[in-house]
Amino acid sequence: MLSESALISEEVKFMGHDEVVEVTSMETGRVYRARLLKDKPLHDLYIDKEGASSYSNSVLRNGLEALSGFGDVRVSFGEQVPMKLSASLEGEGLINVWVAPRL
Repeated sequence: MLSESALISEEVKFMGHDEVVEVTSMETGRVYRARLLKDKPLHDLYIDKEGASSYSNSVLRNGLEALSGFGDVRVSFGEQVPMKLSASLEGEGLINVWVAPRL
């Protein structure tokens, strides 16, 4: 999804609402949109309240790449706050990567 959106723009917007996460990249008349739902492709989805933030596509990809060997990644974001990428380590450890929003 991030590779596809990067073809449109370096900025990617995440918006959570009504049991869906919408991912959008826009630039000069071109748009990429993805709708992420529970089980399509998300393992789980919990939206506490509606929120949206934009992030650097390349920074997000780097953060996810850093966690790629650890299995499932939990993603948390809110209204103009850093995105938290978390992965469980063997045993009882946890590794977090924080991605600042674009303002």
